[in-house]
Amino acid sequence: MVDLNVRYDAAQNQSVVAVVCELSRNIITDRDGTNVDVSDRDVLQGFIDHGLRAQLGVMGLATGLLFVELDFYNPHEYPPDAKLPESKYAVMPAVPSAISEYQASLSVILSDLRKVDFAGLPRS
Repeated sequence: MVDLNVRYDAAQNQSVVAVVCELSRNIITDRDGTNVDVSDRDVLQGFIDHGLRAQLGVMGLATGLLFVELDFYNPHEYPPDAKLPESKYAVMPAVPSAISEYQASLSVILSDLRKVDFAGLPRS
């Protein structure tokens, strides 16, 4: 990771986190094993157009270390955000991480638990 920026949108009451990463030139190879030059923005943009997406992963729950995983997804299911401002870098959309889905589920469960009248249970 090279840089991390948080942009807050007051009208939407939400924040957008932009992670700037540096990719090694020889990190992606084609079917023949030939290195693909991802430093060429047009080449990287072609991958993004075909579904290359970033996903935040957790290396260990105890340490809290995070990493960014790159994989191909259906670009129609995870389209680019049209509201993002122009950038000098290729912008790779993100897909929800397993940890964020877990946190959302946990929030729903805790919200439902707050509605339970535990004091009234023994009287039933």
